[in-house]
Amino acid sequence: MSNKVIVTAVGGDVGASVVRSLVAGGFSVVGTDMSPLTPVFDILTEFEILPPAGAPEYWTQLETLCEKHAPVAVLPVSEKEILVAKGKKSVGAGSGVPLAVLPPVLLDIFLSKLNTANFFQELGFNAPRTMPLALYEGEWGLPVVVKGDSGCGSKSYRVARDETDLAYLKAKDDGGLIAQEHIGTAEEEYTTGVFSDGESVYSVTLKRKLHPGGFSHVVELVDSPFLHEMAVMIAKRTPFLGCLNIQSRRVGSVFYPFEVNPRVSSTVMFRKKIGFDDAVWWVDALCGKKIHYVQKYVEAVGVRTFGEAYPCLKPL
Repeated sequence: MSNKVIVTAVGGDVGASVVRSLVAGGFSVVGTDMSPLTPVFDILTEFEILPPAGAPEYWTQLETLCEKHAPVAVLPVSEKEILVAKGKKSVGAGSGVPLAVLPPVLLDIFLSKLNTANFFQELGFNAPRTMPLALYEGEWGLPVVVKGDSGCGSKSYRVARDETDLAYLKAKDDGGLIAQEHIGTAEEEYTTGVFSDGESVYSVTLKRKLHPGGFSHVVELVDSPFLHEMAVMIAKRTPFLGCLNIQSRRVGSVFYPFEVNPRVSSTVMFRKKIGFDDAVWWVDALCGKKIHYVQKYVEAVGVRTFGEAYPCLKPL
């Protein structure tokens, strides 16, 4: 049986981390991206160029790659590619190649930060109040968080600290920005990795220190039964096979979930190194293997490392 997996968007932080995780798990990875400049070029089995997810030929070319490489699964990484795959279970004719994509109902909720906040409030959790920026008239006071309703929150993340800031951001709004209640501090931010095989639900929570670039720089393993129960409630509400990532802040003893990534997240390698192997589990589960997780550590502190690579290096 083949052990190849196609992973998309391998030029980015998340895609590169997924590749490292799968290769360390014994898989051969065919990476795709719009550019060959990926930091994991040296550990890929092969690399293939794919057009942007919005291009009409994207899906046809992905099908061609599946015919060429015969992978056991396709793992889309970028949100735009996940949206193209939404509602599909496989790539190609017949039974096709299984897709590592969550059910449409979860994508509809968690790819929108407004829908995410409403979802958690419906479940009874203390999610921050959220509304379209255009409708915000200072109901929660200032400061208030302003960010894109979709996509990576850190890319459009701003904090309006006074009326001048708020007016400026409203003038820049194209309809895609939301206002969200400012909760807690960055020193009390947590990321919870969740994996479900459709029956059992596993989770691990890391307290994280953010780098100015917006990514997790230092993480610390924490025990949070509350956040695990939150993960279980999501899975019971809509059973799924795969993984997602809950981001929350703690104020006192209360956790406020504010965002969910319905995909493998950029902290995948932090989790893998302490035994929570969600990217590998997702592929294994699609191949019919049973997943069983037993926590290995009671304490762990991790730091993100940096390196350099030359995808192209031609000697004199």
